[in-house]
Amino acid sequence: MTMRIGLSDNRPSAAGLLALLLALVLSAAMGGCSAPVDTTGNNLRVVVASDPGSLNPWRYSSVVDRHVLFNVYDHITSIDLKDFSVKPELAESWETTPDGLSMTLRIRPGVRFHSGREMTSADVAASIEQARMKEASRTAAFLSAVSAVSTPDPLTVRLTLARPDRILPVTLADVLVAPQGFTDFNNPDGTGTFMFGEWQHGRQLTLRRNPAYWRQGQPKLDQVTFQVVSDQSTALMQLQAGQADMVDTISFSQLGQARRAGLQVVYPQRGENTGIYTIFLNTEKAPFNDQRVRQALSLAIDREQIGSFLTGVFTPESNPIPRNSPAFDPTAPSYDRPDIDRARELLAEAGYRGGVDAGELVVYSNLGIDFIMAAQAVQQQAARAGLRLRIKQADISSWSTQVISKHDFTAALGAVVPLPTDYDRFAAVYAKANGRISMLQNRDQAFFDEVDRARAQPTEESYNQALKDLQQRAQNLQHVVVLGRRTIPVGTTNQVQGFIASPQQYLQLREVSVTRA
Repeated sequence: MTMRIGLSDNRPSAAGLLALLLALVLSAAMGGCSAPVDTTGNNLRVVVASDPGSLNPWRYSSVVDRHVLFNVYDHITSIDLKDFSVKPELAESWETTPDGLSMTLRIRPGVRFHSGREMTSADVAASIEQARMKEASRTAAFLSAVSAVSTPDPLTVRLTLARPDRILPVTLADVLVAPQGFTDFNNPDGTGTFMFGEWQHGRQLTLRRNPAYWRQGQPKLDQVTFQVVSDQSTALMQLQAGQADMVDTISFSQLGQARRAGLQVVYPQRGENTGIYTIFLNTEKAPFNDQRVRQALSLAIDREQIGSFLTGVFTPESNPIPRNSPAFDPTAPSYDRPDIDRARELLAEAGYRGGVDAGELVVYSNLGIDFIMAAQAVQQQAARAGLRLRIKQADISSWSTQVISKHDFTAALGAVVPLPTDYDRFAAVYAKANGRISMLQNRDQAFFDEVDRARAQPTEESYNQALKDLQQRAQNLQHVVVLGRRTIPVGTTNQVQGFIASPQQYLQLREVSVTRA
């Protein structure tokens, strides 16, 4: 899919902000980074910003984690990257009883782990149990309806459900399968397209072709080398110079340069976005422990203005469910257009007639300048309503520790990367691990229970209505403020064929090939 993108702005205030922010952010670019030694043959060289943070197949978070894990391990089901339908993977079929309280998975026979042992239903069941544990933040909430997992025979897994769950096949596309009892996470043992090779921390990580992969004719590559280059400008220069074949992220400021260089800029199919820009608010700390202050912040934000200088990567939205979805509720409170007067009224009602110091806004420092620029815009726009924020930049590791692990924050700007379904777009923002950053569950567990119950709706009509009801609640609560949709492409040389971008940003490489000149 090709999209023409350029930097344009017809609003002076946005243009001024763009120039200022680009100068601030890019002045530090081009830090010293040496390229890893070039390799030849059918080896795909992929530039990434960092090492993976976790190789635990059930407890991972970063995009780089997924690049590695999703190519080493297979999922129980899969999401087709062309039409986003649910397809068989390690489960070659499944069926649910009419009452929705039992699902039977038929496991693909003859699949072997990289260590050589044949996979059985016991491995799949054990992996589901791992994915149900609360520490498995990406999957635990979505597997809450599963009450028991059994294995009637070596190729059958039976899930007993406490209540029906209409999206369970989709959820299983997030569950990776490892051997039963597996704990040696630094030496991954999956059934996937590639086998784990060598990891030179801070430099590169290699994957080797799985010669016994169960999909006929895959993979096409002999090796994948993930090269760590933290500076985005240097990463793009390596791609242009032929020192790399793929960059997992092309920032909006690099799009013109990439196109002029004749590189391929690859977006997900059907115009699907790759994430949602969000501001997480700590509902246990003043001033955002008051719903009126949270609403005031959302009303102060001019999303259209942010979109005017984040051209091509930002689509203004205050509701995570797309307008063209049958689950979208047009009557839910909307913050699409700013209302400074109403924001000031809400602050006055909350006791902050003269405005309020709202503390720090923590933002990623190394995942793209679009985050920093969005934070600068939010800071300026919020100040017009009387909300004074101080920006703190933090790399993704420090951000995660401060915001997710310690909850030592007032406001934090980041992004969520949901599955391409209405339910996950909503739940990933407001109710899954990211939604719980707000600590709202300590005062309104009923909201999270409602999110779970929506999956049990028996008909499409009642399911859509449940999502509409949830939008009414979430758009009032504003414990997470939605800024807009994020669409970040992957960059490749013209020698790369067969690559399809994922809306979850991970790199699926089993059908990719590279031709050397």
